[in-house]
This record gives sequence, structure tokens and C-alpha cells, in this order.
Amino acid sequence: MKKGFTLIEMIVTIGLLGLLGTMMAVGMSSVIKNNNKKNCEKMIGRIEAAYLACEADSKCINPNITVQQLKDYGLLADDKLDNPVNNESMAGCTFKNGVLSTEKKCKCE
Repeated sequence: MKKGFTLIEMIVTIGLLGLLGTMMAVGMSSVIKNNNKKNCEKMIGRIEAAYLACEADSKCINPNITVQQLKDYGLLADDKLDNPVNNESMAGCTFKNGVLSTEKKCKCE
């Protein structure tokens, strides 16, 4: 008797490993997307808290203030202001009368 695997056994094994790898990649993709969305929501929460602190300290004379201005005032400690969902900078997002703008870069979608 010969020892070892036949060609068909090797092909089936490689095919099954490929299928499992694909299934894991799809599963990890949704996990990463959900994690990025949660991180984005936390970042927006910090930005809104910084805006409220700005209003309370009367630093926000202008009702239309940008996220970058909040950072410049020292109310937002995040070094990186990139949206985790779409990788766009949130520095240009503006508060208009207390509400964060609805631009795509300012949302967690």
C-alpha cells in the first residue's frame, strides 16, 4: 500500500479550506463594520459633549461652530478626527444651532 494523499483528497481539502476562509472573511467584515460604527457613535458623543461644554463656558459665540474649532479651544482631545466608518475627516463638520450637520462625513452610516 502507498502512503499519502491522492490528488482528489488534496483538492477537496484545499476547497474546504478556501470555503472556510471565505466564510470567516465575510464574518469578520461585519464585525469590523459594526465596531467602526460603534466607534463613530462614541466619537460623535464626545463631539456633542465638547459642544455643550463650549456653550456652558460661553466660548461659542458663533452658533455655527466646527469640530476643528472645538479642538482648537481645547475641548476635544482627539488627535485624529477621522470618521471610523468612511475615513473622512470630521474636522469640517459644523454645529448649526446646536445640531451637528447631516453631511455624510458627519454621520455613522
